[in-house]
Amino acid sequence: MNEIPITIHLDDVIFRLKEYQDFDWLLNLGKVFAVFDQQDSGNICFGIEKNGKKRVEVNVMHQLRNFT
Repeated sequence: MNEIPITIHLDDVIFRLKEYQDFDWLLNLGKVFAVFDQQDSGNICFGIEKNGKKRVEVNVMHQLRNFT
């Protein structure tokens, strides 16, 4: 089966998923500066910057699989 990846843009970060997911809620936490979407578990982690501090703190445990 050929699946067309969906491209997601959050601030300056771009990544692809098999299906669309709304991550706009992340923008309320701060600026997204990184995405870690190549996890064996299928989870996605995001790096968030707020008030000049960068933290990798948002781990989205979902039934998402990165399109590779």
